[in-house]
Formats: sequence, C-alpha cells, structure tokens
Amino acid sequence: MNSAPTLALLLAACGGGLGEVARTTERDSAQVHIVEIRGNPSPLAWRIDSVPRVDIGGEDADSTQQLFRVSRALRMHDGRIVVANGGTGQLRFFDTDGRFLLSAGRKGEGPAEFRVIGSVFPYRGDSLLVTDPQLRRVSIFDGQGTFGRSFAIQTTTDLPFASVIGVFDDLTLLGQGFASTGGATPFGPQRYDNALYHLDSVAALLTSLGHFSGSEMFFEAIQGGFRVKEALFGRSTGYFAAGSHLYVAPNDTYEIRRYSPDGTPDRILRRIREPHQVTDHGARTAGGGRAYGQRKA
Repeated sequence: MNSAPTLALLLAACGGGLGEVARTTERDSAQVHIVEIRGNPSPLAWRIDSVPRVDIGGEDADSTQQLFRVSRALRMHDGRIVVANGGTGQLRFFDTDGRFLLSAGRKGEGPAEFRVIGSVFPYRGDSLLVTDPQLRRVSIFDGQGTFGRSFAIQTTTDLPFASVIGVFDDLTLLGQGFASTGGATPFGPQRYDNALYHLDSVAALLTSLGHFSGSEMFFEAIQGGFRVKEALFGRSTGYFAAGSHLYVAPNDTYEIRRYSPDGTPDRILRRIREPHQVTDHGARTAGGGRAYGQRKA
C-alpha cells in the first residue's frame, strides 16, 4: 500500500503555506516505518469554499429536508447523498443536487428500525451498513433503501461490549468497546483508553487490537452519579478502518498510526510540531467556557 507519500503530501499541504517546503525524513524502528515532517507553522494553504455545492436542511426546509441529530452523511458512488437522521431514526436519500428522494427505517426495535442510529458506512456494492449502538445491532440496506438483514454484535467474555465503527475492504468490521475508568469515580477532565476489536462479517470477535487513547471528557458529579460533557478543545483520537488497515489519529501527537488487521503497528506518519495551550481568553473567543487539554494549531 503506497499510502505514506500521499499522506505526507496531505499533511505537508495542510500544515504549510504555499511557499513553504516541508522537510521529510524516514526511518525504521522495530519493524515500524516512521515518516516525520518538519516545518515552521504557517497559515493553511487550503480553504473551504464559502458557497456550498449542495444545501440540505435549514429552518425553512420542508419536512423531508429538515434534519435533527444527524450522526453521519456520506456520498454514494453514483453521487447520491445519504444522511443518517437520528431524530427520526431514518436514512434519508438525496440526489446530487440535494433533492429528497426517499427515506428508509424508523424509530423502533424491529427489523429496519433503530433505537439510535450510530453511523452508516458503505458496504458491498452500493449497500449500506447502519449501526445501532443501543440495540448492539447492525443492519444492511441496499442502495434503494430496501432492508436486507440485521445481526447482533456477539458478546463473549473476551468481548463484553462493542459498537461497530468501521468496515474493512473484506467486509470484516472494526469494533470499539467501552472506555474503562479503572473502577475510579471520574471527576474533572479525564481521558481514558478505548478497546478496539477486529470482528468478522457477522460481528463475532476475531482478535483484540489493543487499547488506544480515547477522547478527553469532562465529568461533573450529580446526585446518584455523574454527568459527562465534551472537554472544550480536549485531546481526542480518531479511529478509522480503511482498506485492510486500522488507522489511529491522536490529535495531541499530530500523527497517524497504521496497524495491520492483527493489531501490529507497521507505519507512523507524524508532523513535528509543539501543541499550543489554549488560554481562557482563547476559549471565551471560541464560544465561552473553560478549556481543558490542548489544541493543535
């Protein structure tokens, strides 16, 4: 897989200005290929267009266009757009211009129903895999929104809980377990590890991929327990299944780590930059409140 040069180019482009030349070094350590990019911080060279190509939703939209608690949206191979509208428990299909086509699914616990839509992923052909973390179930729909089948995530002693968060090219699945507090009652900003699993195509455990740093959360004590909020500018980690590999991207180390399907690391791509501490003034400017953790510039 020739991903390192491509990823290096992307990180260099996102982290440097038009005239900046990033310095890239490569080395091997314990059978892991490491690519490091060095360069002075400068303004981003890429910008998001201020005029959207497609506009779906909004206060003035009709009932088919109004969206609530969207968990994910994706573009299909033919250009159609699928939105996981958690508020109604539906998949909503739109054409390439954002016009409503059809909806599939509804709130419930039966076939083609969801208690909560977690996410939606491309599956075989133009099919879609849709997760329901509360029901611990995965459902398959075809490209026209027709329900095909569903199956439960199979729990065992070695897999007490998992939600599906990705699909590999061979249709095996990436699962994520609960973050463990280690038995302690959490308070304040905390960051716990998450367990990741490689599951087969019907969500049975193949192997444990290990524990990886999770996202920083802020815990507040309330009567009978605690309340969890997202930590403002907190440290976080993204997990992605792509091709036959797992990619782990922690924002506090500014790097992407690649793992084989058995959990063995084989490549690291990192940008050498120091994180910038967010001040109280910066947090108020961004929307108020106190900042916990670090934010990457």
